[in-house]
Amino acid sequence: MCENPGMTTDDILATYLSFVPTRSIAGSCINHAEQGCAVPRNWRSDTCNLFYCPEVKRYSQAVEKSGAPDLVVVIQRDYTHWNRYALDQEIQVERIECFTGKGDAHESIPVRVLDSQ
Repeated sequence: MCENPGMTTDDILATYLSFVPTRSIAGSCINHAEQGCAVPRNWRSDTCNLFYCPEVKRYSQAVEKSGAPDLVVVIQRDYTHWNRYALDQEIQVERIECFTGKGDAHESIPVRVLDSQ
């Protein structure tokens, strides 16, 4: 809000409400849309901007110690059916992305459903 000191309380409320998506992810934050957070980063709270799950924290710390790897594979799962303690539960993979150490170069890998029988 420091970036726009002339905004009134009503302006701030109207702007923030304009970011709320028409559809959000069930069981998550009201701002969690299909493509992630619908609120621009500069309008998000510190909690939202600074949160990292334990796995991302560990990865970030490892990169700081040893340098960036040549390749990173990111797997996005359907978290609405995810439970870290239920190992027998099917967890659908939504998307797989591969990032190389060459700038922003990355490749999207199509997800194929594999028949387990």
